[in-house]
Amino acid sequence: MGAAPVKAKVEAEAAKAPSLIVIIALIVLVSAGIAFAMVRWQVDGRLGFLEDSRKTMTNDLEALRASLGAQMASAPAAGVEELRLKVEGLELAMATSSSVIASNTLAIGVLTARQAEQLATVVIDAAQSQSAATPVASEVETPAVVEPSSKLCTEMAKTISGRTRMPIDTKYGNLDILGQIFTAADCGQMRLEQITWLEDSPKGGLQYSFGLNLNLKNPPSPELLAQLLVLGFDCETKSMFAVCRDWVANKVLTVAELQKLQFFVAEIDTDSSLR
Repeated sequence: MGAAPVKAKVEAEAAKAPSLIVIIALIVLVSAGIAFAMVRWQVDGRLGFLEDSRKTMTNDLEALRASLGAQMASAPAAGVEELRLKVEGLELAMATSSSVIASNTLAIGVLTARQAEQLATVVIDAAQSQSAATPVASEVETPAVVEPSSKLCTEMAKTISGRTRMPIDTKYGNLDILGQIFTAADCGQMRLEQITWLEDSPKGGLQYSFGLNLNLKNPPSPELLAQLLVLGFDCETKSMFAVCRDWVANKVLTVAELQKLQFFVAEIDTDSSLR
């Protein structure tokens, strides 16, 4: 058999095989689907608990109302007042529970929509990379929004332990780890690469590997709550998600993932400190 027929056969067989980028995209899709299912299961579980609690409170409230009505005529004023206060307390607890359930339900809707958007983005990026050999999002350099000659983009210092400390823009002044990362990102990709406590990520780009704590000013907005769950944060105080202000991520997070929190700076009070 001549060289030409052999080459043609090899090329034909190669064309039938799925490209590496398609295989990677499928793996990412499956992984993202599993992660979403786990988060959705956790949130649904808490919603179920809240619904059961509300049913119990409803029954208790009805019983108290019946008892209050029966004792109005004969019970001492102090006893009636005590029952009335219990009724008011249960009504307030029910209103709070209903608000939490509504907030968690909205968060699930946002989470579902964002998950679908992220999965669609993965497919689009994979298709574009395969057809036009363009880089996927994680490989695109962060555009500079601060003048590169600014002190924010040129100066740096050292902590007592010898770690590199980057300057922080005043708009991120209440943040530390995130403030340094966000400011460096505003200067551009080259500035991010000067942060010695960031590492190369196998996903592409850079990653932060030391865990991160976030303290919010108030309970999270539904959009922030959904983003925290997507990124893998958990409530540090084990409170209900919708009212939790202290969050922790004991995992590796890429800079691209952390930058998604940049849209919620106004809701964040403090974060982990560089030591």
